[in-house]
Amino acid sequence: MPLYIRSEEVDTLAIKLSLMTGSTKTDAVKTALIDAIDRAKTKPAVLDQIASLQAKVKEDGFRAMPDQKAFDDEMSGGI
Repeated sequence: MPLYIRSEEVDTLAIKLSLMTGSTKTDAVKTALIDAIDRAKTKPAVLDQIASLQAKVKEDGFRAMPDQKAFDDEMSGGI
């Protein structure tokens, strides 16, 4: 099934990558998609990142800033 690129910018990037790698535009797009998928696989899922952060905060203990009330009041604009 063909993939039609309707964006001038994407077409230009595909041409640039194909020239840099000495490949066809199709191979350049294929390689770029494979690389993007590989990067996405190695990146932790958002829920895993959140869970990790929550565990770190729980381990370290949450401490409010001493001047938290003054900061909150200033940020709220005196509401």
